[in-house]
Amino acid sequence: MSWRLPIGGPGPEPVEFLAQALAASPPQREAMWQDLRSDDPGTEQKLRVALMQSVPDHSGYNRGSAQRRLRKLLSQSLTGGQRAAASVRLHELDSATQCQVEVQDLRQRMAAVVDIERRLGKGR
Repeated sequence: MSWRLPIGGPGPEPVEFLAQALAASPPQREAMWQDLRSDDPGTEQKLRVALMQSVPDHSGYNRGSAQRRLRKLLSQSLTGGQRAAASVRLHELDSATQCQVEVQDLRQRMAAVVDIERRLGKGR
């Protein structure tokens, strides 16, 4: 599962790169992240960095930064494959963030219900 760019070659498509990152083990993800950090910062490279930041289990994981980078990249001129990978991943990240917000809200509501039940139970 080597993803490294061949000398002078274009490398895997962004969606393929993301699939490889998601399938990689944590040590492989760390190696991918470290390799990305040393490459030239063109549009393709910026997209790979943003995609890699969106995948957990390596030292560069930062979902918030990945979301900001992907939004910024989507405001620029991208190829169809680049735009598809950025859009799909950003949608996934936004959905996960929304889910976490909803879970936090449900936990707060549950805590309030438990508190009410405790107070009612003491009044008996």
